[in-house]
Amino acid sequence: MSALSQAAIAIVFAASYNLLYGQSGLLSFGHAVFMGLGGYATVHALQAIATAQLPVPLPLVPLAGAAFGGIAGLAFGWLSSRRGGTVFAMITMGFSELVVALTSVLLGFFGGDRGRSGDRTSALPVFGIDFAGEQQVYYLIAAWTLVAVVLMYLLTRTPLGRIARALRDNPERLPFVGYDASQVRWRMFTASSIFAGLAGGLYAINYEILTPQALGIETSASVLIMVVLGGASTFAGPILGAVFFTWLRLDVAHRTEAWQLYLGILFVGTVLFAPQGLSSVVQHFRSLAQQGRLALRLPFEFARGIALALLVAGTVLAVEAGWLLSQVKEKGAVLTLFGTSTDVRTAPVWLATALLLAAGAVLWHVASRKALDSDAAASGAVKAKS
Repeated sequence: MSALSQAAIAIVFAASYNLLYGQSGLLSFGHAVFMGLGGYATVHALQAIATAQLPVPLPLVPLAGAAFGGIAGLAFGWLSSRRGGTVFAMITMGFSELVVALTSVLLGFFGGDRGRSGDRTSALPVFGIDFAGEQQVYYLIAAWTLVAVVLMYLLTRTPLGRIARALRDNPERLPFVGYDASQVRWRMFTASSIFAGLAGGLYAINYEILTPQALGIETSASVLIMVVLGGASTFAGPILGAVFFTWLRLDVAHRTEAWQLYLGILFVGTVLFAPQGLSSVVQHFRSLAQQGRLALRLPFEFARGIALALLVAGTVLAVEAGWLLSQVKEKGAVLTLFGTSTDVRTAPVWLATALLLAAGAVLWHVASRKALDSDAAASGAVKAKS
């Protein structure tokens, strides 16, 4: 339940960031500020409810985070949205560092390095539910996640959402059709901040504590990785990326100390070889099905799947062996992986790594070439018939 709650919060956070990056073409390095401020506002709301015994049910408390995130986005966006591109990215980074610096100054609000904590059970119970258990909290977070995702999707279908995509694709032409680019950026920035604040409110309810780490550049980098991994070109891409990132951070991190190295390799590989993210795989097979070529391409796609598995196995073996080799004095030199144990200081483990990577690369190249030849032959047959 804890993992599902974290994934749901990450979905709201990633989808809110995609309103900027994927829909509007605005690269922000300070999006975590609005999530963090929303979380702090929610913690203060919980404290006020407990102190004054306010009859406020917990399901309404995340709205405090959304409201505070929207106010912060309205204020910060007024300045940062005046320019796009690199200037916008640098301004958001500056705002992020400024707010992080304020956490050690405004102790009454941020609580310093220890942060602020609140008790979610102090809110008014709903139908006898006090939200003390993880399962109850998960259902609350899941409900808000569904509402937020639907609202963000509807926003992308509005005239503002469509103009934002025009701003992303061709910002120079936007003024010539009667729209102020800075106003469009400001409004999308504010909308994105509202949902980021909502994610912060859900975060505060889940953990019941907020620390300055939630505001930092590392959290902003994490949401960027989620969106890039999933694919910023589609609405569902960041959702997929958020779930995948959460799994990687929770499950893989418990299996290996080198999980961040895997994340880095995956991020670089996605940017270089699959810039549309994981969602491009779904789009690829959907396109083949629509064109009636899925059955013809299936053998080659299966071969590419095997090639990818070989490449992944070779990469895992290389990373784990190299990681263990750097810590031989502390952990020994015996690596247990894929059901076998071997000494990383011997040649067989590195020979196996090279063979796996080479076999995967060759099979991928051959399968991709055969797939292109198949497409060319099918296209020629269609032209001949016409």
